[in-house]
Amino acid sequence: MSLASVSEFLLMGGYAAYVWSAYGLTITLMIVMSLLALFKSSRTWKKLKFTQDLKTKKEIEP
Repeated sequence: MSLASVSEFLLMGGYAAYVWSAYGLTITLMIVMSLLALFKSSRTWKKLKFTQDLKTKKEIEP
């Protein structure tokens, strides 16, 4: 692969702005969605642990 063919590939036949912005937007959204899922998952685990602790505490106390 020569340097000319690499630059032609990166230019995408004149559609480089559309193609690379689409890739960038897609990757950005995938990262944001993954981070939001991790945050929500963490919050859900904390709620479940809190609920389990309350349940355990009620069972222990008469």
